[in-house]
Amino acid sequence: MKNIFLSSKQLFEEIGKVVNLYKNLWRERTICLLHARRETPKTDRALDIAFEVAAAGRKTLYVNVDRKINQYADRLTTSSSNLLFATPNFNGPDDSRDYADIVFDLIEKALKEHQIETFVIDSVSRIAALSTGRNASVKRIMKRLSIMQMRYGISILAVAHIDSRASLRSLLDFVDSQIDINPPKPEKKSLLSDKTREWQ
Repeated sequence: MKNIFLSSKQLFEEIGKVVNLYKNLWRERTICLLHARRETPKTDRALDIAFEVAAAGRKTLYVNVDRKINQYADRLTTSSSNLLFATPNFNGPDDSRDYADIVFDLIEKALKEHQIETFVIDSVSRIAALSTGRNASVKRIMKRLSIMQMRYGISILAVAHIDSRASLRSLLDFVDSQIDINPPKPEKKSLLSDKTREWQ
């Protein structure tokens, strides 16, 4: 939103312009967190979403940090011309910049020079793992993405591997929605619930 002070009518008009990018889970100008445990095919799902968003006519940049994209080479030949890929790299062995800063510079460059406003970041976990200091934290990377999203009004799908509820809770403050692709766990039956049914 461009203005600090808006009338209720202006606010409604701004909100009314928001469109769904992927089902009702990821909306325009929001951050959606796509998460799962390790060894769950997060890249596969993120690519599906990126293809769908690009096919709908939205110029999208897939930031390929996890570098698993080569496993999907056969699918890339049919991708939309609206879907672009970028793999942030260190410039050389003497590059002293932090990896997170390289990624964020790439996003800003795509935004300013190519007018891309929709980003799939695969993955924030890998950015944190390759970074040092404060940036070596998924929470810090999500905070930086959140600030960038508010500053520029961009749409971000951030992929992360999350192994515990505590680590998920620490990230939910920075996102507007989430997609949990973990397979559902079977429900545990307790003796108490069986006995309760017997009395009914």
